[in-house]
Amino acid sequence: MSDQLDTLFAGIRGARPPADFAAAEQVRRRGRQRTRRTALAAGAGVLAVTTAAAGLGAIVWPSRPDGVAPPADPTPTATAPSPTPPTPTPSPSRPGPTGNAAGGLLQPGDLGPGTWRPFEAEQIQNPDRWFWGFWDGVCAAYRSDLFPSLRHQDSVDTVAYRSGNGDAATSAFQIVERYETGWGDGNLDDVRAVVDRCGTAATDGPAIRVTVVDTGIAGDESVLLKQEQTPADSTEPQVDYIAVVRVGDLVTTVRAYPSDPDRVRDLAVRAAVRLG
Repeated sequence: MSDQLDTLFAGIRGARPPADFAAAEQVRRRGRQRTRRTALAAGAGVLAVTTAAAGLGAIVWPSRPDGVAPPADPTPTATAPSPTPPTPTPSPSRPGPTGNAAGGLLQPGDLGPGTWRPFEAEQIQNPDRWFWGFWDGVCAAYRSDLFPSLRHQDSVDTVAYRSGNGDAATSAFQIVERYETGWGDGNLDDVRAVVDRCGTAATDGPAIRVTVVDTGIAGDESVLLKQEQTPADSTEPQVDYIAVVRVGDLVTTVRAYPSDPDRVRDLAVRAAVRLG
């Protein structure tokens, strides 16, 4: 047997793989493209959010706001069954001052009629842990140091709820950020600044346009934004409404699906009450 194995290994020793490995730069480029596509589909939207937190920014909220999961990885993995949906839990806070924004999270009773239940969405994966950080690497005008409030972010929490199933499903998403004393209003300034800089972003994927359509809808300061994302293979934009509300040093971002501006306004008012 040993002689047979020696003969077998001698025959394959030095054989080339069936295909050359991709160059390092090509691998890095594919990684950047995948990161951008994930951030755009969810944050540019998409907000990355997970009920464990929100992908905010690279949010990022899921590409299917109705909560339908993307196709599973074909590689088999051993996973334990999960009989009940996960409950919302705070995402890890930034290093720095302690704080917890979870007290401002919407609850099922705030969402109106429906069988609202939490579901797991994407986490905010960009380094700034900021919904609008999805533009990092996508918009050339985006740089973290241009938005000073980010260095004073204390904690981030997110939640996502779903009611119904299939085509009848409706969803609500929320991110709550706590800032150090006096920096909440600075973050609203940074939201306006990033929209001014990157509201129309040139990318190698979907084209994104974000504009402010209303202000003063809730809380101490608040804005309603309209996001239009045009897929590369279409001329028809997908429209999404996003509300950002500040109450003191808490800042919340909310979305809904289907995306209706009046529904998002209503959620913004209810979120402001929670923050207060």
